[in-house]
Amino acid sequence: MSPTAARQIVLLPEGNQTEVLEAIRRETLTTAEMAGVVDLWFGCAAEQRQQEYLLRHPREALSQAKGTLPTAHDPRLSEDGNRVWKRVGLQLDALGRMEVWLAHHGHTGLTAQDRTILAPRFQRPGTRRRIGSGPEPGLRQQTAG
Repeated sequence: MSPTAARQIVLLPEGNQTEVLEAIRRETLTTAEMAGVVDLWFGCAAEQRQQEYLLRHPREALSQAKGTLPTAHDPRLSEDGNRVWKRVGLQLDALGRMEVWLAHHGHTGLTAQDRTILAPRFQRPGTRRRIGSGPEPGLRQQTAG
């Protein structure tokens, strides 16, 4: 443990140091993330449920406190793995925003073109859905057979 990390842990009440340190090690948090966790710990000192959440999901708690996405770099993953994980996170964020928008506006806020674009692209075997003058690029026509 680095001296900076040790200083952060020492700031915590004696009964909580071990469990916070275990969460930090389990999630392989950086020193900056550790400092954020300690700050959040003091901010939710009276709330047992918040402390439990912080211990179970420290990165998510940090991102919620900052209002940002969780950090995309996980030292346990390769560079390619981190790149994929970041893209998954961006997609999940976009889906969450879409869900909120749809909850407030409903399907009435969608135009006819939006509905066409968002329509399911799956089809039953033996059927062919006509879009424009031919099949969509990259899809093969299915024939009954």
